[in-house]
Amino acid sequence: LMRGAFAIVQPDVTKVGGLTEEHRIAQYADDHSILFVPHGWNTAVGLAADLHLVAAAGNARWVEYITPAPYVEDLFEKPLVMDKEGIPVGIGVHSGVAFFGAMGTEGGMTDIVAIGDEVNLAARIASQAGAGEILVSRAALEAAGIDGRDMEQRELELKGISRPAPVAVIRGS
Repeated sequence: LMRGAFAIVQPDVTKVGGLTEEHRIAQYADDHSILFVPHGWNTAVGLAADLHLVAAAGNARWVEYITPAPYVEDLFEKPLVMDKEGIPVGIGVHSGVAFFGAMGTEGGMTDIVAIGDEVNLAARIASQAGAGEILVSRAALEAAGIDGRDMEQRELELKGISRPAPVAVIRGS
């Protein structure tokens, strides 16, 4: 990377040590003007991590994944449709305790899943994000040390959640 031997770096979040390590790789690539394109042929959780990283990285435009793939199509209520601007997606960010585990049969693992109330809340927040929006829960703002009072605020009524969920709204350019 330091010698400019690469034009693109394509780490796989499930192979490089997780989200934090892939973020470090993206930052290092950005420091050397190298495009970051996550290699997302893994699981739905891995693809979600890749999409979050691409939204945060200044040197990323795409996520590589194979289609058709149930782990991609099953993430969304409405099918993704790409136009000249790309895929219009919104992102939800929440912070809390999640439980991860392997799902499958005696014959082998079929998927890695995340479960728990915090995962449910994160998914519900993400489902309300419009194209180009990032909805950030108060818990995520607090975990990041961000006040957020000067940001646009929204109260979400979410299925299966007993009280409104306050979020800050960040809009893409």
